[in-house]
Amino acid sequence: MLITEGGIGYSAGPFFEHYLSDIIKFRGGVNFDNRAFTLKDMGSINDSIYVGKSSYFNVVEKYKINYVTIPLSLIYSKGNDKFNFFLQATLYYSLYLNSNQTGDIHVHISEEDATHFHINNYPEFNIPGDYHFEPLEQSFSTSDIGVNMLFGCIYFIKPNLGITFSPGFTYSFANVWENPERRTTWSRLYKINIGIIYTLKSNSHD
Repeated sequence: MLITEGGIGYSAGPFFEHYLSDIIKFRGGVNFDNRAFTLKDMGSINDSIYVGKSSYFNVVEKYKINYVTIPLSLIYSKGNDKFNFFLQATLYYSLYLNSNQTGDIHVHISEEDATHFHINNYPEFNIPGDYHFEPLEQSFSTSDIGVNMLFGCIYFIKPNLGITFSPGFTYSFANVWENPERRTTWSRLYKINIGIIYTLKSNSHD
């Protein structure tokens, strides 16, 4: 299944910057990276002989996954002491830490279909009604690698404290799952980052 809905995640960690010119800088760091997404699927229920007429299944799987991520960025930045506008290209590498998996598999067996079903391991499907199961726990790939492209701005509340807003997109080269037959990536057409930047030390780049 493809990612049906994105989720709200967060990342936090230190980074350093080095100016290559007055408007271009390199940034590197290490982040604790929390990501979230939802998978949804639904369809009719059949067995090897009978095609269900009004029975169906509805699957919702919700995942929150934690990584340690190393982002390496080139940033084009223009602005003043209050506002900075920037274009950022990032190559990242992430190591999987752990995950939290929840969800529900809802199966509805209608009265007109129930007596026709003979599904191995599910004899209860001969009785009309609604059935709920927990999704099978999934294993994730140990790493992820991809690129981010962001365009955004920073508003400085204080010289060393700013709020950043940056829409953009992510393209991932790795499969989310450990099982290669199940294919999902972190690629998204759009994403929005909102965050706070606190500068410990400001280095002049004049």
